[in-house]
Amino acid sequence: MRTAGETQSWNNLTDLSAVLAALNRQERLLQQLLQRSRLGFQERTQFIFCNPTNCQGYGWYHLEGDPPQTIGIEASSLCGFVRGLELVNATRKGREVEKLQISIEADRKYVLEAGVASHFSRGFLSSIVQIPFATLQNFPVSIAPFLGDEALFCRVSLNGQHIKSTYDLKADDRKAHLDAIEMLSRITDRFSPPPPPTPKPISSPAARRVKAARTSAGMDARSIIALLGSHGVTHPDELDLPGLERLLEDIRKYGQSAEKAPISSQS
Repeated sequence: MRTAGETQSWNNLTDLSAVLAALNRQERLLQQLLQRSRLGFQERTQFIFCNPTNCQGYGWYHLEGDPPQTIGIEASSLCGFVRGLELVNATRKGREVEKLQISIEADRKYVLEAGVASHFSRGFLSSIVQIPFATLQNFPVSIAPFLGDEALFCRVSLNGQHIKSTYDLKADDRKAHLDAIEMLSRITDRFSPPPPPTPKPISSPAARRVKAARTSAGMDARSIIALLGSHGVTHPDELDLPGLERLLEDIRKYGQSAEKAPISSQS
């Protein structure tokens, strides 16, 4: 028999087991609720603007409120999957400019925007173009802006390894723009779906005429092959127009009966 102390200890252990079991059930329920919360409507895309001149002290910012106010982003980097790149014409401060928009899939969808010929864009593109497409699709990259003396630069890392950017730091505006467009084209070609298979060529007009005449005359395939052989060819396309007309005439004459079709070369 258990003593009073042993009984009390046993009861305490039983109570603790019950508490732990209840906590485990609550944890499983919480996990289910969290998974369900990912379904349905999600937060809208977060646009991030990579331009330190509009938000002093920050490399990037987003807009909030009405009218919109710039809110500097404290985070030093964004980690996610690159899902698309797009060159867009946007109106900023009353003038039309070309922007590079980078779609990133992370805890939500982000779109990073920077001038297409900016150091940030060219640094990003020259790093991304070095990454194999399969790797880019299946592994996240880390994108970090950093302020230089006169510009905002971009640092890209994959699996903790910095992907060194290689582009002409001293290029003039025109060359910088052309370089960015060329790199963008090389990358976006990989995002494009593969071209559809080339359709099989439609049969030639001569072949269609011979087929129609053969079908009308009730001539089988073996007989038409023999008839082509009697004209010294294996396909209607090998005949000139007079030769084709003679073949069609022979089909009309001899097509009703296979034994009437000539099977040896004509003299």
